[in-house]
Amino acid sequence: MTVTNKLTIHMDDHRLVPRIEAVQGDANTRVLELTLLSGGVAWTVPADTEVSVAYDKSDGTRGWYDTLPDGTAACAVAGNVITAILAPQVLTAVGKVRVVVILRDKNGSSQLGAFPVTVLVISNPAAGSEISNDYYHYTSLGEMNQALEKMSEELARLLGYEESARQSAEEAAANAQEAEASALEAEAKAPLICTVTGSPTSGKMVCDRTMAEVWAAHQAGRYVYALHGGRVFGPVDVYETTARFGSVDGQSQYQITLIADGTVVFESISMAKAGDIPTVLPNPHALTINGAPYDGSEAVELEIPEPLICTVTGSDAAGYSCDTSWAQIREAADQGRVVLARKSYTFFYLRFITSSYAEFTHISGEYSKTLTIYSDGSAPTIETVTLAQGASTALPTPTAADAGKVPVVKEDGSGYALGNKVELIKSITIGDDAEEANSLTIDADEDGNPFELVYARLQSYFPKYTGTSEIPNVSFTMVNGYTYGAIYPAVYTRGFPVVSNAQPRSSIYVMDTRGPQLYEYGFRTNVSGELAGGNHSDSRMFYRGPENLEYFSPITSIGGTKMLIYPGCKFELWGVRR
Repeated sequence: MTVTNKLTIHMDDHRLVPRIEAVQGDANTRVLELTLLSGGVAWTVPADTEVSVAYDKSDGTRGWYDTLPDGTAACAVAGNVITAILAPQVLTAVGKVRVVVILRDKNGSSQLGAFPVTVLVISNPAAGSEISNDYYHYTSLGEMNQALEKMSEELARLLGYEESARQSAEEAAANAQEAEASALEAEAKAPLICTVTGSPTSGKMVCDRTMAEVWAAHQAGRYVYALHGGRVFGPVDVYETTARFGSVDGQSQYQITLIADGTVVFESISMAKAGDIPTVLPNPHALTINGAPYDGSEAVELEIPEPLICTVTGSDAAGYSCDTSWAQIREAADQGRVVLARKSYTFFYLRFITSSYAEFTHISGEYSKTLTIYSDGSAPTIETVTLAQGASTALPTPTAADAGKVPVVKEDGSGYALGNKVELIKSITIGDDAEEANSLTIDADEDGNPFELVYARLQSYFPKYTGTSEIPNVSFTMVNGYTYGAIYPAVYTRGFPVVSNAQPRSSIYVMDTRGPQLYEYGFRTNVSGELAGGNHSDSRMFYRGPENLEYFSPITSIGGTKMLIYPGCKFELWGVRR
């Protein structure tokens, strides 16, 4: 019997890693069938692409193969569909197995794609006696050399297994009770599956889990997901009274919401297709140019008439004259031509024309001039009006004490002043004797006083991690106590990098509330560099609406949650005080 798990992989969306279940000890009966889509369209695997499977089990053993123990191929490709058989060693250890299906070019030098799948291996008392080991089996020469080297290490270990087995038998009885306790603990951490039955069209859907069970599992750190009609719904957000789960397939997005009173709400949203995007957007209010309508839907040729320029000469003392009469101006205006008047190097623009006169205007900084040409042949007149001067645009003269300050508009709008400068608010270095932590909150300055900031820049440095704790996949930025929900920092998953046990990492997170919109910027580096040095390989920038300012202006606390903080970490908060 073969069990095929059909999964749709959206190559442009890696937010949700598919999960499947398998029983411990299954051998060559579990098949992954991956359908590859890019932008909702089938993505055909290039010819001569090599497909292999890598895995990492809960007991620390791992492997990489493209061939099963009996010599048959483990993977196959047909268009945009990849099938991969899980080798027996993949399913020997109970717990979570990270499986990655890898595409490489025929030379094995370049990786074309990698698609992760999480396999939850369920305990099977009758699984047999096969020992959980590493498993490497390749067909290419370069990979075979690596596999042979690995097998030599395994052979040396297995030669001593018989002697160690006798010793282990004596220890097994003593460890039985401890193993049973560990199994119970593992079961307590196992994912909670919420099975939803019923049809959305029937008006009645039921979940086999209560909201209290879901909330308790979530609080205990267990992964919670929903199943309906063979589809896996990953968690979107879980609260004490509601929980949302989502799934995306092709051009549709599905959502299941569990409510404390037992209600189950199912929603289906059709996403836009490329063909739904219009290529022409006619303006419903078409313009009329030279008597012809124009709505912008296609290019048209327009004949723009030559403008009429009237030349004015003279002075206030001697009087003015114009080489163009009111009648000529009126005729040109009726024809839709642009009409200008020029006196020396000053141009006047026609404002309007009546049966008595044509009025032109010119505005230049400190004054406004009005030129009037009369229909009865009277001499033209020019009237000059000095404009009222508003706020000064001049910047104040800075001194040495103003270093680092920035210009800001005065509260009465009368001009500019030099605002508070960017200064170091708080510096934190985690000592060598400190215990590991998972959250950071900075709500006081170097003197221990609370602060109110209109601009904040949090710089973080994480040295190479040598501990044994599980490294979080992602951390969440916190500002003013907001981390997730309706209000949260837009770059909340970009504030801190994923800690590495191979090299240091660093980041910068910026929030600026001084403009009409909330501005956020987060960038981080995957190379060595203390306090955000080096080349930043990952960044996000957001402008958010003015309605968000009320939650983050002023900034009174900043930090993060679900982090891994350990000795050697450094944090610096720079900001502009309100």
